[in-house]
Order: sequence, then C-alpha cells, then structure tokens
Amino acid sequence: MKREVLLAGVLVLATIAVALLGQATVYSHRTITGNANIAQQAVVRFEPGSNAGRPDVGGIPIHVTIKEQGDVAGVSIRPTNQTNWYSDVLRIRNLDNGVRQVCVRVEGWGTLRPGDRAELFVFPSGVARTPSGFPSPNFTSGFLARFSLLSPNSGCFNVASGAAVEIDIIVYIGDDGVRRGYTFAILRLESKR
Repeated sequence: MKREVLLAGVLVLATIAVALLGQATVYSHRTITGNANIAQQAVVRFEPGSNAGRPDVGGIPIHVTIKEQGDVAGVSIRPTNQTNWYSDVLRIRNLDNGVRQVCVRVEGWGTLRPGDRAELFVFPSGVARTPSGFPSPNFTSGFLARFSLLSPNSGCFNVASGAAVEIDIIVYIGDDGVRRGYTFAILRLESKR
C-alpha cells in the first residue's frame, strides 16, 4: 500500500511537471513593426509672450493657443475703436544649435472691416519700442519683420541659436462707429538653416 501511494504521488508530481513545462512553451515572441505617430517638437517654435492671457486695456483677455508641435499659433483679441497695440503676445524661440531663417505665414484673420488695419511686427527679445503716428500708429525702426495680417501673407527673418523674438500686433479700427467682436490670427512657422 505504501508503495502504491508513493507511486501515485510520483505520478501526480510528474503530471504537474509535464503540465508546467507544456504551458511554458505556449508563450511565443512576436515582433511588431510599423511607424509610431509621435508628435515631434519643432526646432523653431512659438511660445506664449509675456502678455498672452493677460487683459488688454479694455479688460478683455488676449487668448493665445499653440499647437503641440509649436509650429502653429492662434491669437484671439477684441480690439476697441481706434488704436490697439498688443505687445509681446507671442514669441518665437530657436532651439537649434545654429542660426535659422524663420518665416511666419498668416493663414487666417477674421472680423475686421474695410478701412481697418492689422499688422504684425517681430522684434528682438527685450528691445524697447514705442509706436508713433497716432491715431494710426506705426513702428519706424527696430523690428526684424513687418507684414499685414489682413490677408494670406508672410515675413521672414533670422533668429540666432537659443534666441527668442517677440511678436507685437497693432490693430487700427476705422472710425465708423461699428464695434468689432473678437478677431483672430492663425500663424504658421517655417524655418531653415
């Protein structure tokens, strides 16, 4: 009887061992190939300026939205009548290790009327600036680029390695008595060495 119990125990242990070894061979290795779609950061990218999110003189916030990759930005403002100067609403930073030629392309602008004017000015970071010629102001010097925001347009300039430039927007609203709503600009960056 002892011998039968011992034999049965050995048989059970052998069965368990075979079952465990059999299960271990069930697992297999399979290589998966393909392209992962990972958002790549641009080497030259938009950043919020010091006035992004802050209220303008009318108490209305300056809205700035930047796409994840940093190459597209939207600015939404609500200009009042006459002159509206939005200083340092956006910045462009060169994260590359060399000088880059940067082009900003206007892809959309909305809700301004004939006789209104909207211009974008690009300044070196920290440069003092004051527009002149009120009520229809203008910068006469110190900027790297200047272009209209009222139609598809672009401006190009150089940005040194690690440097940033600041974007100002001036909007002049004609004296037609019609209050403007929010208006926006959609800007896209392109750069090359």
